[in-house]
Amino acid sequence: MQFQTLTSVVEPTFWHALAELKLDVLKLDDSTVPLAATLEPGTLVQTSEAAYSSMPACISFDRASLLRGLERADAAASPSARACRVPGLLKNVNTIEDFKALDKPALFASVANTIWQSTTSGTALTDPTELVRFLLVAYADLKKHKFYYWFGFPALTALSDAQIVRRATLAGEFGAEKTAAISSIFRDHIAEFAFLLTVDDAKNVHYAPFKDITILAREGRKFLVAFVDPSSLADSPGWPLRNLLTFLAHLQLHHVTILCGRNDLRTSRTPDGVGQQSLVLDVALGSLDIPASVSTPPAVGWERHPSGKLAPRVIDLSHMMDPQRLAESAVHLNLKLMKWRVLPELDLDAVSGLKCLLLGAGTLGCYVARTLLAWGVRHITLVDNGKVSFSNPVRQPLFTFDDCLNGGVDKAPAAARHLKQIFPGVNATGHVMSIPMPGHPVLNEAEFRTTLVQLEEMVKAHDVVFLLMDSRESRWLPTLLGAVHDKIVINAALGFDSYVVMRHSRQLGCYYCNDVVAPTDSLSFRTLDQMCTVTRPGLAAIAGAHAVELLASVVNHPDRQNAPATATGTLGKVPHQIRGFLAPLETILISGQAYHQCTACSESVRSVYASQGPEFVRDVCNNPKALEVITGLDKLRDAVDDLAWSEGEEGDADADDF
Repeated sequence: MQFQTLTSVVEPTFWHALAELKLDVLKLDDSTVPLAATLEPGTLVQTSEAAYSSMPACISFDRASLLRGLERADAAASPSARACRVPGLLKNVNTIEDFKALDKPALFASVANTIWQSTTSGTALTDPTELVRFLLVAYADLKKHKFYYWFGFPALTALSDAQIVRRATLAGEFGAEKTAAISSIFRDHIAEFAFLLTVDDAKNVHYAPFKDITILAREGRKFLVAFVDPSSLADSPGWPLRNLLTFLAHLQLHHVTILCGRNDLRTSRTPDGVGQQSLVLDVALGSLDIPASVSTPPAVGWERHPSGKLAPRVIDLSHMMDPQRLAESAVHLNLKLMKWRVLPELDLDAVSGLKCLLLGAGTLGCYVARTLLAWGVRHITLVDNGKVSFSNPVRQPLFTFDDCLNGGVDKAPAAARHLKQIFPGVNATGHVMSIPMPGHPVLNEAEFRTTLVQLEEMVKAHDVVFLLMDSRESRWLPTLLGAVHDKIVINAALGFDSYVVMRHSRQLGCYYCNDVVAPTDSLSFRTLDQMCTVTRPGLAAIAGAHAVELLASVVNHPDRQNAPATATGTLGKVPHQIRGFLAPLETILISGQAYHQCTACSESVRSVYASQGPEFVRDVCNNPKALEVITGLDKLRDAVDDLAWSEGEEGDADADDF
C-alpha cells in the first residue's frame, strides 16, 4: 500500500501565538509542551470548469493549536465538535545553536514510542487520535521574527505487507440513501478520528464507538472502520491510516474494511456528489514484523523541505507584519526579556498600563516622556504654554529645528506629535494651557475657570501626575489637585548642578511641606540668566530618568504611593526623595513627613478647596498670603518673631551684666 504523506499548513497566527507563549510563559524553559492540530479531510479543488485537482493531505495549525494542546480531550468529547483535532508535542529551544544540535531522531523516536505504547496498552481504543501523534521542533528568533521548524509525523513500519484487496467509492458501495446517512454520522463524529459503522443484512448503517471493535470482531459482525482521511488521491489513502492499520493488526485482525472519509462527507458542495471521493477499501492485514532487538518498531515521517530534502524550514514574518505592529512587538520584547532571568516578579503591566499626565513639556518633560515610552507606557498627555525656541532642540529631544521656525510651534502638541513619530502606538496628546499660580493675579475670570476645570478633569482622568515645570509656584495647584484626588504625584526640579526628584503621599511630604511661607511670584523681575533654564546639560536627562524609575518602583510596590520612605519593592528601594549633585557626583536619599500646615497638601487647604473651589484658587492667585492664614503659618511666624524678640531682650541684659 502507498499513502499520501501529510503536509503542514501553518497560519501566521500560530507563529504569533508561539512568540507570545515563548515571551510570556515559557521564557527560558525549553521543555516540551502539548500541541494540537486539525486533520483536514481530503479535498478536491476546481481548476477549470470541468477539471479538479487533488490537494495535499493537510494537517493545519493556527493560534488555537497551542491552547487546544491542553483542551483537546474536552473539545473532542464535545458533541458539537466539527473538526478532527490530533495531539502532538512542541519542542521549542532557546538558540539556533540548540536547534542545530538538538537530537531530533531521539525526539522523533520518543513520539513513535508513545504511539506504540497507545497501541499495545489499548489506549487507542478509547482515544484513536493517539495514533496520529506528531512532533514539532522549533526555534523562535523573536528579534528578527524568524521561525525555524520541522514537523515529524511518525508512522510505525511494523506492518509492511498490508494489501488492498478491493477498492470502491462509498456511493458506489452503498448507494445514495445509505451514503447520506453515513455522511451525517461522519459529520457528527469527525472529532473522534476513527469510529465504527456496523452494517446489517439490509446494508443499514449504524454508528459504534471505536472501542467496540474487539466485541464486534469476536461476534463476527460486519463493520467498517471509518477514519478521517486527509488524502484526496483516488488510489491512495492518507498517512494516518498506517498507524491505524498497525493497531488493527495488533488486535489480531486479518481482514478489515476501511472507510476513508473525505471532505465530500462533510460538505454537500463536492464535484461529483456525496460519497464519490470517499473510498471503501477491503484490506488484507499481514502480521507485525518487529525486530527482537527493539522495544518499539522503527518509524518514518519527517516532513520534507519544499526542495525535496529532509531538512527544516524557516519562515520570516517580518515582511508580512504591519510596521506599527513590528515596532510594538520590539518594544514589548525588550521589556519582557527582563522577566526571563533578571526580574521574573516584575509587573510590567503595572507600569505600561498607567495614564500619565506631564505638566511641562520642556527639557524635563521631553526626557520623562521618552523614558515612559521605553517602559511601554501608551497613554501620555502633555501640558505646556510655551513655544519651541531655537535654543530648545539641542536640550529638549522631542523637538527639531523646523519646530522653531515662524515664531515656534506650541510645545505640548509638538511633543505629542513627535512621540507618535517615534512610536505610532502611543496615545499622546498635547494641550496648550497656562496653569493658575499663586502671586499671578487672575485677569480673565472665564478663562481662569475654564482652565481650572480642564486641569482638574485631566488630573482625575490620569493615574500619575508629573510636575516638570520651571517655576516653583506653578506646581502648587497640581500638587493640591493630586492630593485631593489621591493621585501618584512625581515631582522633579533642577538647579544648576543639582536636582530633586520626589513622590508625594499622605504620609510623606510634598514639594511645599518644608515651607513656612506661601508660594508667590518668582517669575517677575528676573535677569536673562534667571529667565533661561541654566543647568548643566546632562542634568535633566538624569533627573528625568530618576523620575520615571521612581514611578516604576512605586507601582511595583504593594502600597504604591503610600509605601513608606524605607520601603523596598520589586525594583529595589522606593525612596521619598532623591537629591543629586553633579559637582561631587553624589546622590542621596532623604525623607520628610507630611506637614499639617502645608500650603498645598494639608487637610485645611484641601477642605477649603472642596468647599469653595474656583473662588479659593482665585483668591490664592490674587493674594498668596491667604494660604498662610488658612494653614496658620501667619500665626506660627508671629510666634517665631515674638520668640526672637524675647531672646534678643534676654541677650541684651546678659551683655550689660557682663
